[in-house]
Amino acid sequence: MYASRTHLRVTLYRAFSCIYSRSKAAKSEIITVQLLQSYCLPFVLYTVEAVSLSSANCHVMENCINRPLYRIFGFCDNLEFLRSCIGLDYVEVLSQRKYSRFIDGLIGDARYFN
Repeated sequence: MYASRTHLRVTLYRAFSCIYSRSKAAKSEIITVQLLQSYCLPFVLYTVEAVSLSSANCHVMENCINRPLYRIFGFCDNLEFLRSCIGLDYVEVLSQRKYSRFIDGLIGDARYFN
């Protein structure tokens, strides 16, 4: 698991650095956050699907998202408030929502065939 966490961090930070370096010209934090959600968050969610979500793994995934937020907005006293303002849920909530959509899709497909 350690190797996969390290690989996740490297991949996520590489993607974010590329996005961040190109979005600095726009001078809009919201655009950078949207790009973070669109391009970098799927790396975290795919990893959550592949491994069991223990509290230690969840903490690692949260840090992978929090560090780019600190870089975008600078030092932030209340990260929970910032995440609620930009509409960025926690990894556990996002993974549960994704799982629920998957199950709902299976149930919808089962109704279609009955």
